[in-house]
Amino acid sequence: MRLETAAPLSTAHRCKEKTTLGGYEIPADTTVFTNLAAMHHDPDLWDEPEIFRPERFLKEDGQLGKDISLPFGAGHRLCAGETFARFNLFGTLALLLQNFKFFFVEGEPSSLQDKLSGLLVTPKELWIRLELR
Repeated sequence: MRLETAAPLSTAHRCKEKTTLGGYEIPADTTVFTNLAAMHHDPDLWDEPEIFRPERFLKEDGQLGKDISLPFGAGHRLCAGETFARFNLFGTLALLLQNFKFFFVEGEPSSLQDKLSGLLVTPKELWIRLELR
């Protein structure tokens, strides 16, 4: 969810009063968004941010480390469905990976680099073939 942020921008927030953040003045009543996609690919926060390395979330002892990604937002406007979504994503992916092998379809698009950007980011076209294990 860090490498491929489905919703690149957070929900809208409004500054109630004039604020300074990171040296930038934000006037009162300004609508602001967090650019989650930019944060999730910031080389100051992530070593080699474009590379899928799940072990980056593990401590030396193998325990889960702190996850600073925000795919569900944060604070008072945290996605109400976060727990439900994480539970279902884990269960669905575990079930699929236990029962199927995944292959790209020969002669069909197989790159995740070509994306349709908008409110949500999705692959332009991707064909896969599933085979029972």
